[in-house]
Amino acid sequence: MEVVFKWGYYASGLFIHVLRNLIWPPPKDKVIIRSHNDSFFMWPIAYIGLIIGIYSYFEGGRMAVVPSTTTVETVKVSGKEADGDRIAMVLPANTKVEDVEQPKLHITHNRMMGTLYIMALFAFITISFTKLKGVFWWFFYITLILGTFILWQLGTLDHILNYISSLDIRMSCGFYIIFSLLMLANYLVRIHFFDYLTLEWAEFSPGQVRICENFGEGTKIKDSTGLNFERDKSDWTRWLIGFGMGDLTISTTGPNPEVFRLHNVTNIDLKVAQIDKLVRAREIIQKNEAAKVSDKTNETA
Repeated sequence: MEVVFKWGYYASGLFIHVLRNLIWPPPKDKVIIRSHNDSFFMWPIAYIGLIIGIYSYFEGGRMAVVPSTTTVETVKVSGKEADGDRIAMVLPANTKVEDVEQPKLHITHNRMMGTLYIMALFAFITISFTKLKGVFWWFFYITLILGTFILWQLGTLDHILNYISSLDIRMSCGFYIIFSLLMLANYLVRIHFFDYLTLEWAEFSPGQVRICENFGEGTKIKDSTGLNFERDKSDWTRWLIGFGMGDLTISTTGPNPEVFRLHNVTNIDLKVAQIDKLVRAREIIQKNEAAKVSDKTNETA
């Protein structure tokens, strides 16, 4: 049993992909193309959160939840281990022992981690739900680079960076781990299960193509002869994050031509190349069969 590894799924769920290939190995003479939902581009957030959470856990910092009137003071400590001045949190006089918890929440001392995570979350949400096509992609990033350069020349960029670095956004290790695991689970279930049930797919084999636009409404079978493909991978940000992802438009010929669109197809260039091989293989088979028929006709004559 052959397991087909797809580079596009290494970071998005290798275990689930390999397990599915072990249970239902893909046929060698078919190419299956599936659409994916826009949440595909959120996968980096899950891994960024896990990395920050693990870093927060092993860094050794702890967060204490204390009353708002708590002060930090230098107090004298005497005991068996050591005597001298210590820095301590002094709680209000009316605070009871049972109202105070031992510091146990893991948190990083680096206050920039939370800020960077929020900025990354905002960036990937924007990428997921905003598609820039063609010239608009170039216009946006050229404007962004040019605007950054102008702010740097005016000296305003330093003030912005200083303000960002002064932000103190902190989240505990538990938040990063739990939120990231939930994001990862939701992502994997949507990509590897719900997309197979709710979105469009097409199955190419020598001689024909089966296309399903809506789950439960059956499939349309078309002759693969004369198929036209149009790849749209003009949003290079999505192409990079989505492992060569793009939109594929399939146009059929004949008396009743139709147009089918598959959105967010991973490894679009590789899959179109595989489809071309299947179509060419069928043409070669047809030519060989025609040659055999011609030889038999000549022998009979």
